[in-house]
Amino acid sequence: MLSRVRSISVDKKKLRGLKKEWPRYPVTLKGKGLRAGYLIVDRKTGAGVSITFWESKRAMRASQRDPEFKKAYERLKPYFKEKDLAYYDVICAMD
Repeated sequence: MLSRVRSISVDKKKLRGLKKEWPRYPVTLKGKGLRAGYLIVDRKTGAGVSITFWESKRAMRASQRDPEFKKAYERLKPYFKEKDLAYYDVICAMD
């Protein structure tokens, strides 16, 4: 399993809109290798991370070319500034 971790900075005034819009983003990839997704934000500072978990590197890379994903991601851009993007292998998990 692989994870994509995107560090973000959110305008605190836009948290409500982001909370509403973000669930549409990972849903476009269900059944295409996406296993789970989380948006974690400190409401006081606006610092946060978006974490998605993938069955494989191949599925994750394919998601980046998916037209539905691209449209969903474009709808998120007004809500945050992207800081860093990193990829990690998941070596342990707890369900």
